[in-house]
Amino acid sequence: MPHLNELQEKFGDKGLSIVGVTSEGSGPTEKWVEEHSMKYAYAYDKSKALFHGVGASGYPSAILVDASGNIAYLGHPGSITAEIVQGALAGALATPIYEWPKELSGAAKDMRKGDLAGALEELGKFGETHADITAAVTAMVKSRVAQLEKARDAGDWLRVENAGETLLKGLGKLEEATTVKGILDTLAKDKGAQAVLKAQKKVEKMFADDIKKSQFDRCEKDLHKICEEHAGTAAERDAKAGLERLKALRAS
Repeated sequence: MPHLNELQEKFGDKGLSIVGVTSEGSGPTEKWVEEHSMKYAYAYDKSKALFHGVGASGYPSAILVDASGNIAYLGHPGSITAEIVQGALAGALATPIYEWPKELSGAAKDMRKGDLAGALEELGKFGETHADITAAVTAMVKSRVAQLEKARDAGDWLRVENAGETLLKGLGKLEEATTVKGILDTLAKDKGAQAVLKAQKKVEKMFADDIKKSQFDRCEKDLHKICEEHAGTAAERDAKAGLERLKALRAS
C-alpha cells in the first residue's frame, strides 16, 4: 500500500519495520506485491492466527507495536498517521539487533533475552567505539521505564504487571530498577489497583481463545458488568473494547 510504503521510507531508519501478513497463497500475493511496488517485508499466515489473536475485526487491518511491545494502534492501515508512528517509536533501536557488528554478538544475545543490564555491560567493554548503539539501548531503558510510569498513572495495571516484572528482571542492578520495583510494589499493596487488575485479566482471558457463538450473550453480560463496576478505569476501557470486538464477531 502506498501509505505504508511512505511510512516505511520515512521511519525505517528510526526503528520502524513494517511486515505485511496475508492468508492468501504465494501466487496472488507476489502479483499484488509487484503491482503495488511494495517496499516492506511480507509473510504468510493462512490460519489467520495473528489476525484473530490481536482482535482484528476487518480487512485490511494494521497492528502497530511500540518499542515496549505494546499494541499502540489496531485498525485500518489508512488511518495510521505519522504522528501515531512517531509516538510508538519512542525508545526504539534505529539499528536492528540483527545488523549489529559481529563483535557485539554478546550484547545482541543479551538483548534478545531481555537482559538490558547485561547488554549495557557488554557494550561498555567497547568504550566509545559503539557509542551510538550504547546510547540507543540506554534510551530504550529510559523509555520503557517512562512507559511503565505512564501506565501506572493511567491505572492500566494489567500493562504494569505484564511489562513491569519482565522489565525489572532485565534491568538487573541498573538504577532504573528501583523505580520499576516501586511501581510494582504500589500495585501489590493497592487493593483498588488489584480489583482493576483482576477485571482486566478477566477480559483478557475471555478473548484468549476463540469465543463460541453460544458464549456471546454470557460474555456480553460479563463485559457490561465490568463496565458498571469499574467505571472510569482501565478495566472499563478494556471491557468496552471487548464489547466492540464481540460485536465484530457477531457480525462475522
